[in-house]
Amino acid sequence: MVEAITKKAATSKGGIKSFNQLLLKFPVLGVGFNKCRELFSSVDEKKNGVIDIGGLVKNLAHIGIEESDHDILLNIFTAADIDNSKRIDEKEFIILLAIFHLLKGSDPDFNLNKDVRTTFQVAEDTFCYFDSSRDGYIEKEEVRAAILKSDGGEMLSMAQQRFNELDWDKNGNISYAEFVYGLSRWVSDYQNE
Repeated sequence: MVEAITKKAATSKGGIKSFNQLLLKFPVLGVGFNKCRELFSSVDEKKNGVIDIGGLVKNLAHIGIEESDHDILLNIFTAADIDNSKRIDEKEFIILLAIFHLLKGSDPDFNLNKDVRTTFQVAEDTFCYFDSSRDGYIEKEEVRAAILKSDGGEMLSMAQQRFNELDWDKNGNISYAEFVYGLSRWVSDYQNE
């Protein structure tokens, strides 16, 4: 996944140029993240809040993933299974779709919902905007520098708070998986205000 996001960063055209520009996209992102949640709900046949790899494979066409991508899906499932439970919850499902988009998004046979694709494209562009070192991780100083550059420092305290929210494992950097789920929570909070 790190290799895929660094490759994306190297070819990024810079779709996001400021934190404020990202905030303006929250309504569009909300539509895509809501579609992800709807997809999860439709795949969660037992309605117990988790799906295993069998349940996911059974519903590939419904999600928009080709059967030929089965091997890739197994690897992505493992990467998205943050708690190593062999099942994924809604949060991990969003991460799974984001990773799949990162790897297959430009493939014309990739049939993921248009709103979901748009959301993950914005997420990738935003991650690349903050990851100025292009190492596949966002460090605290990169967030600070990006906010200072784009917003004149008016939002620095919020940047620190947001960084802390995203850095789940408290290791001082943010992975793409952490970023995507954190972004989905921010958008959800925005919609609920």
